[in-house]
Amino acid sequence: MTIGRKIIGGYAVVMVLLLIAVTTGYYTINLIQDKYNGFIDVDDKQIEDVNNLELIVESEIADYRGFLLNPDSQKEYLDGSQVQYRLFDETAGRLRASILSHGNSGEQLSMLDDIISLQNQYKQAQEKIITVSQANHSEAIALNAMEVVPLRDELGSKISQFHDVQVKLELQKRVDVTATSKNLMWMMIVVSVAALIIGLAIGFYITRSITTQLRNATVLLSSSSSEILATTTQLVSNASETATAVSETTATTEEVKQTSQLSGEKASYVSDSSRKAA
Repeated sequence: MTIGRKIIGGYAVVMVLLLIAVTTGYYTINLIQDKYNGFIDVDDKQIEDVNNLELIVESEIADYRGFLLNPDSQKEYLDGSQVQYRLFDETAGRLRASILSHGNSGEQLSMLDDIISLQNQYKQAQEKIITVSQANHSEAIALNAMEVVPLRDELGSKISQFHDVQVKLELQKRVDVTATSKNLMWMMIVVSVAALIIGLAIGFYITRSITTQLRNATVLLSSSSSEILATTTQLVSNASETATAVSETTATTEEVKQTSQLSGEKASYVSDSSRKAA
């Protein structure tokens, strides 16, 4: 593999590790946010509805007492009771739907059904006393103590217990949300550290591989340079020898030339002598 491919491959691996770390962090943050939003949107609203049930029942009791103690304003108190009945039904229905839709414990649903049943009994007992009161107020007061007051006390106690259960579940969910957040944060830290270590290991491997490849290339280049230098030296030596041979050849040629000239001169002298002799 070439150096360029190694560098590109290492860069791609680091980018993948970075993407994994970022994705893990994004997933962790979203999961924590979802759990927190679910806790705020569901559990806090359920607690609020339970508190509203307590307030509504207290208002019912106040209107009913006002009806018994103030005969002149009975209609006003009766109208107030009807408003509280309607508010109770709306709040209890909303709370029951929330418990069913978010998979809360069966204990909550059972207790809420008991509260709704007690509310209906309490409402019927009140309506009975109201009817009796129109004919005999004293008898209505006596029946109230025997039939309405026990239901009122039981209803208040049941709502108080339900409130305690809701608060306990909310506290448990707070602990769960905190624990989940810590676990997810640790997971994100572990993934980030692992990505960092793997990235450093890959970088070290690629660097070492490239260094080894460069070292081998350097050795090969040095060996080639030595061979080239030796070849060049040999060529220079051969060129020097050739120049020497050329010089020697030139000298020999000059000697031959001089000898030829001398021979020519001797031949010319002999020819002159021959003519003179003839």
